[in-house]
Amino acid sequence: MMEGRPLAGWTVAITRPAEQGQRLAQRIQALGGRPWVAPLIAITLCPEAVGGAVDEWGRWDAVVATSANAGRALKASLISRGREQVPHPLPAFAVGRATAAALSACGLSAQVPPGVRTGADLAQALVGRWNGRALRVLYLHGDLADPAFAGTLADAGVEVEAVCAYHTREAPVDPAAWRRMAETGGPLAVALYSPSAVRAFATRIRPIFEALGRWPALVCIGPATARAAESAGLWEIHQAASSDEDGVVATLISLADEGTRRAGEEGKTR
Repeated sequence: MMEGRPLAGWTVAITRPAEQGQRLAQRIQALGGRPWVAPLIAITLCPEAVGGAVDEWGRWDAVVATSANAGRALKASLISRGREQVPHPLPAFAVGRATAAALSACGLSAQVPPGVRTGADLAQALVGRWNGRALRVLYLHGDLADPAFAGTLADAGVEVEAVCAYHTREAPVDPAAWRRMAETGGPLAVALYSPSAVRAFATRIRPIFEALGRWPALVCIGPATARAAESAGLWEIHQAASSDEDGVVATLISLADEGTRRAGEEGKTR
C-alpha cells in the first residue's frame, strides 16, 4: 500500500444520486482509489408537499427525519417561500449525521440520539423520550419509508403528521459501463446507500459480475441496507463503520488494509 494512499488500486462504484456522490468520489480519489459515480436510484424532492407543514409551523413540537433527502426537501420548500430557515427553531431528530446536517441547514436544532443507526432505532429512542407526552411531531419521509416508524410513535401517544417529502425511483443504468468496471483489474467495491439501491443492484447489476466471474465488496451504509443485501442473496457484505460518509471511507480503508495483509501472508507461504 502506498503511504497516504490506502485505496491505491481499488475501483469504487458510488451508487448514490450523482449530485450526492461527488464528495465521496473526491475523498476516494485523494486516497488513491478510482471512484465511479454510478447512480442506481434517483430522488425527486417534493417541496410543495412540505409547504403546508411550513405554513403551519407553529403546530409542531419537534421534527424527525430518517434521510437527508427529507431535509433537502424542507430546504427547497423554505427557499420557494423566500426563506432560508424555518420560522422558529425546533428540536429535530435524525438518522445519521448527513440527515442532521440537512435539518440543521434549515435552522433546526438537529441531533442523532446515541446508538441510532436505523429508523427503528430512532423510533425506539424517541419513544423513550416522549412516551406519554402530548406532542405534535412532523415526520418528513420518502415514499418507500417503513410505515412502522410513525406507528411506533403513535402507539406511544405522539401525534404524528407524516409528510412524504421525496420520491425514489430506479435510475437508468449503463450495462456496458458496469461491465467495464467489473473487468477492471484490482479490487472492486460498490457503495450502497439504501435498500432500494440494493434491489436495483441485485436485479440489474449482479448478473454482470456473475457472468464475468468477479464480485465486488459491497459496503452498505447501515444495518437496514446490509439486511436488504443479505435478503437479496448477495454476499461479501460489509456494513459501514458508521452510517455516514466517514463510515464508508473507514470501511473501504479497512478492506484495503485486510487485502494488503492477506497478500503479505500469502507471499510468505510461497
